Amino acid sequence: MELRMRYFWVLLVLTGMVLGCAGSDRPETVPVSGTVTLNGQPLAGAHVVFTLKEGGELAKATGTTDSQGKYQLSTFGENDGAVPGSYVVTITKTAGGMEGSEEMDAEDPSELYGEAMEAAARGEEVTEGESEIPAKYGDPQQSGLEATVTKGGPNEFNFDLK
Repeated sequence: MELRMRYFWVLLVLTGMVLGCAGSDRPETVPVSGTVTLNGQPLAGAHVVFTLKEGGELAKATGTTDSQGKYQLSTFGENDGAVPGSYVVTITKTAGGMEGSEEMDAEDPSELYGEAMEAAARGEEVTEGESEIPAKYGDPQQSGLEATVTKGGPNEFNFDLK
């Protein structure tokens, strides 16, 4: 019986070590938040994207503004922040946005769903409707928005769009 208990504890410790190391392939993230305003007024429902200047396609953090224009970024999990580094920032908001629009359901694909999947396959951002903010803020080459996320923070980035 004592031998079984030893095997149990050894197995338990080894399992814990394996599970603890499983997430180590991901880079460390730090909390990032801020506020987006348009002409000084909170911008609700805007999509905020931070893209590492040097880091590949997977190096993105995203968030959506609430009714006060506040956002928190997510990279690997909800509100986990962003990987420290220098970012180009894009912000988009389309008329109607995804709220109140036709729900896209993979089980019952509509024309809208098919168009969205084709755009995503081409690497385009999937949006619906006309932009409610100047289109330049959605273009990484033209947005003029940048942020440097650091381990020590503070990592609060506010953007007032004009």
